Amino acid sequence: MSINPADIQLSPEQQSFVAAEAQRTGKAWPELLKQLIPDQPVIPSKENALEAAQRLGLVGSCDGGPSDLATNPVHMEGFGQDALGSNAR
Repeated sequence: MSINPADIQLSPEQQSFVAAEAQRTGKAWPELLKQLIPDQPVIPSKENALEAAQRLGLVGSCDGGPSDLATNPVHMEGFGQDALGSNAR
């Protein structure tokens, strides 16, 4: 599949960077762009926050901590307050 650099929407700074890298490395834009832009996983169109966190490996548990943070008042300090320290409404 051939990539026409004019079909790619980049800022002028991004275009300058890719052009300079292409000249420095002697590689064509398509080859260079394949190296510069990592493969991204396909994101389902109706993905909720939990599904996104699970896909990214952000949901799980840890060893060595309390089984329930609410059992220790220190862990609940500030819960329900906004950044200014007032109660959330």
